[in-house]
Amino acid sequence: MVNPRGNTPTVFRWKSSHGPFDHSSRHANFGGGHDIYVCDNPHANTSSYIGFPCSYEDTLGFGQATFTGAYNGWCVNEIEVFRVN
Repeated sequence: MVNPRGNTPTVFRWKSSHGPFDHSSRHANFGGGHDIYVCDNPHANTSSYIGFPCSYEDTLGFGQATFTGAYNGWCVNEIEVFRVN
């Protein structure tokens, strides 16, 4: 993920019970309002989008521009999802 502002690594805490989830026709999704939605075939499809902040606290104040600098129009080359207990 490109960090357009050079922010240091940040933990965004959940505001609700909707965390990461998967779906048979999609890749990883984060948050009940699709804070981060990764579409099917994301390396060639620009339909992924950022709906942040919905289920997570925006502690930096950049909203939808926090992660990629744009709501949509970007592709995903590689994604890894980790669970922290």
